[in-house]
Amino acid sequence: MTAMSSNTNETSLSAGTQTRKAHQLLTFIRRGPTIPALIIITVILCAIFAPYLAPHDPQKIDPKARLTPPAWSEGGSGKYLLGTDSTGRDLLSRIIYGARVSLIVAVIGISISATLGTILGLTSGFFGGITDMFIMRIVDVMMSLPVLFLALAFASVIPSGMYIIILIVAFFGWSHYTRITRGEVLSLKERDFVALARVAQASQKRIMLKHILPNPTNTLTVLVTLDVGGVIMFEAAFSFIGFGVQPPTPSWGNILSEGQNYLTTAWWIATFPGLALMAMVFSCNFIGDWLRDALDPKLRQL
Repeated sequence: MTAMSSNTNETSLSAGTQTRKAHQLLTFIRRGPTIPALIIITVILCAIFAPYLAPHDPQKIDPKARLTPPAWSEGGSGKYLLGTDSTGRDLLSRIIYGARVSLIVAVIGISISATLGTILGLTSGFFGGITDMFIMRIVDVMMSLPVLFLALAFASVIPSGMYIIILIVAFFGWSHYTRITRGEVLSLKERDFVALARVAQASQKRIMLKHILPNPTNTLTVLVTLDVGGVIMFEAAFSFIGFGVQPPTPSWGNILSEGQNYLTTAWWIATFPGLALMAMVFSCNFIGDWLRDALDPKLRQL
């Protein structure tokens, strides 16, 4: 009878814990920035399903439709909702495909830099000594470099393209992940749970990957989210000045670059990709700030 009562109490406690966690999750989601989240989801969907969502071929030239205004403006056409550019290409389709380019650069570039930086930071903080000194001196050098000028020099001697931007993002972006991960590891490796793992004769690899690595995940998640907006802006800036994605492949940056020549006669060419870029960067920053507050136990109020 006592055993049955104990099992019932444990089941009730488990159910209560699950209910509380579910309530905390719902509260966490409900307090999130809805509009920025919807903007990011929309851009992601546009990037994934661009061939199905774009009403026209983004590279198809129609000289008869060049500089057509948006559909609601005088002289506009329902065929081209946001108008066309100087060669008659559909602007909406080019913006949708441009979202794909921006997200590919951000996802691949940040994935490489975050993975490399986390591995180096984990290694540096855990082993210390000469390993730590060697890695951190490289980090200090990388963080002291004028990234923008070196990136421009790097791009000027290598053929431009999307993968060059990814390479630049990965090469210059790993150092701050290393520094942050190292700082977390230095404090974590002195904790009791790590000491107990050593007593239990767990291997160094297991301690690093199973006991220490999961703990900086929240911090790294926030950092990645904040980096997405910066990388998208970086790609747009490089494409704008001609070092990034080259026409006719659509990119928000090279659409803006073309649109600057028609600001007084065809304002829509630069306006709509500029709005898309601004909305995406601001949304990523809002989500990053929200995650930072929500994942910090000192700031979270659930």
